[in-house]
Amino acid sequence: MLRLVEFDEGLDLSDFYKDCDERGYTNNNSQKRIWDRFKKYKKHNTWIFYRDFTPVGSVVAHSFDEYKKDSYRVLVCTCVLEKHMKYNILGQAGLFKRHQHYTAQFYIPKMIEWCGINSNMFITTHPSDTGKTKTVHNFAMRVWSKMNLVEQSDYIRYRGVNQTVWKLNAKEWLKQLKENPIEMDYLKE
Repeated sequence: MLRLVEFDEGLDLSDFYKDCDERGYTNNNSQKRIWDRFKKYKKHNTWIFYRDFTPVGSVVAHSFDEYKKDSYRVLVCTCVLEKHMKYNILGQAGLFKRHQHYTAQFYIPKMIEWCGINSNMFITTHPSDTGKTKTVHNFAMRVWSKMNLVEQSDYIRYRGVNQTVWKLNAKEWLKQLKENPIEMDYLKE
């Protein structure tokens, strides 16, 4: 069974942090990285992605008032540890475009629910070698832009890095999800 659980300091995530560290996912390898550093924001939350009882991913959202008042930054510190999952979507562009991946089916709907469908939600990307950041920046955003799911909004200096800001089109996202229900057994678990 796949599910998102709100972060709680009582969760045992030691194996998850260790796996992230081994894979070079430095944005996800400790409570400090996925929770503590976001406490300074007006509003923030972290979710842990579980497969059965094993934590296999994480994602964060937080208020983004320093960019635009009453907005949110979503898909922050996003990761899924493929070694615990049945299928790796990378290299499967057709499936990706039909939203047959964890981010589309689990993370983004949770971001929309938490922020509110009419909220201004932004994703920031940059082409660094941290985790899968370069793939998200060069592939996912390009595809999602062509699908009217995100729109390039700005270039900013944020957290010491030049980043591209993308506005999430929440209504279009949910519309496309409805048109592309889960096909893959690995997403139905």
